[in-house]
Parts: sequence; C-alpha cells; structure tokens
Amino acid sequence: KNLEVSPLPWSAEDLTSKISNQSKKFTFTIIDCGPANDRITRTALAVSDFAIIPVTPSPYDIHSVRKTLDMIHEGKNEAGIEVQSYLLISRKIVGTNLGREARDALKAFKIPILRTEICQRVALCEAGILGQTIQEYAGNSQATDEFDDLGKEVLKWQRQDSAR
Repeated sequence: KNLEVSPLPWSAEDLTSKISNQSKKFTFTIIDCGPANDRITRTALAVSDFAIIPVTPSPYDIHSVRKTLDMIHEGKNEAGIEVQSYLLISRKIVGTNLGREARDALKAFKIPILRTEICQRVALCEAGILGQTIQEYAGNSQATDEFDDLGKEVLKWQRQDSAR
C-alpha cells in the first residue's frame, strides 16, 4: 500500500512548509482544495505541476471553473508558475442531458478534458461519511472502477510528460 492520507486540513503556511517533505515520499502528492478558499488554492497551485479541476455538470460549477483558471493564469503571468491543467467531469448524474452535454460545454475552456468521468454514486457519499476511500468501502463498485480509471489516466499523461 503506497498511500498516506493526511486528514487534517492544512493552512496555506502549512502547505508551503510541509509539501516538500510529503512529496519526497511519493510519486504523486494530491492536494484536495475546497473551492471557497482562494488562499489555499493559490498556494496549492504554486507548489503543483498539475491541476485537475473537477467540474460538476451544472451551469454554476462550469462558470466557477473560470475563477480557478484565472488563478492559474495569474500565477503564470505574475510569478512564472507553470501548472498543466486538466478538467475532470465529476458528480455526473448518469442518464441526464446535463451529464451528456457536459463535455461539449467544457470544450469552450480550450484545456484538456480527462476521458474519465466520475459519476454521482451513493457509495462515494457513504465512504466519505465513514472516512474511508472508495476502494476501502466498496472495492468492487462502479465508483471504484471510475477512480481506478482516473488513476490510470493520470499515470499515462504523467509518463507522457516525463518523456518530453
């Protein structure tokens, strides 16, 4: 098992000081930022090579992507920080027009959209309530398959990026 979860929220200062030690232990360090904390998001972007921006198929969430992309562009313009960005369709409700049309709507941002889509699944909510990963809670579920597919896709583009 090559996974360590730090359940405590870090401040922007903690993130800056601790991320370098954390990232030495693993191939990937994932920083999950809430959408409402600009300071921690900016700090996370400053120490990141890649950003996966989850987008719920809703007009409100799709609109909020612009704010995150603006932060990425500001970091590049003001500090020369290069962050490769990808959009991830998340919490997609299967069988709805919003779910089917999300990919086309996101093309307007002109950044890569991951092929993997994470659907709205009860098992994800239940795992979160219990403080477990989806793999721990429901190892043979569609939700686990989607996250496994996401991991494989991230590894694939990471290998491609390393080859350049």
